[in-house]
Amino acid sequence: MSDDERMVFETGFHPTYLSGTAVFGACVAGATALVVYRNPLETTSIVQLWLAALAVIAIAAAAPLHRWWSSRFSVSTHRLTIQSGGFRGQRIEIPLSRLAEITVTPGLLGGLLGYGTVKIVPTGEPPEVFTRVAAPTALRDAALQQPRAPRRRPAP
Repeated sequence: MSDDERMVFETGFHPTYLSGTAVFGACVAGATALVVYRNPLETTSIVQLWLAALAVIAIAAAAPLHRWWSSRFSVSTHRLTIQSGGFRGQRIEIPLSRLAEITVTPGLLGGLLGYGTVKIVPTGEPPEVFTRVAAPTALRDAALQQPRAPRRRPAP
C-alpha cells in the first residue's frame, strides 16, 4: 500500500462456508458410532475405530478450514483486493477505477445470517464469483463509495 492509501473494509468467507465439512464430519462420526454400538468389539478395536474416524475428519477438514481462515476481501481507498486461500492461494487486485460492477445476491438464508454471493466484474474482464462471503453488502458499499478517479503516478 502506498502512503496515501488506507484500508476501508475487510471481510472473509462466512462460517457457513464450512457447513459441508461439518456435515461430512457428523456422518463419519455417526457411522463410527453405529459400528461400535452394533458390534461386540474389544476396547482396542473401538479406540482404533474412533482414532481412524478422527483422522479422516481432520484430513477432510484441513483444506476447507485453511481456505476459510486465509481468504480475505479487502477494500482500500484505491483498490479491491481478493486473497483466496487454499494451499495454492490466489491474489486478485482490481483498481477501483477499473471496477465495472459488484453484484450481491444474499438468498433467503444468507440474508438472515449475513452472507451472500458476490459477483465482481472488472472492466473488460470476465466476472469473478465468490459464494458465502460475510457482509457482502458492506463490501459492495465500501468499494462503490470510494472515489473512482484514476490514480496518478508522481512525476519522476
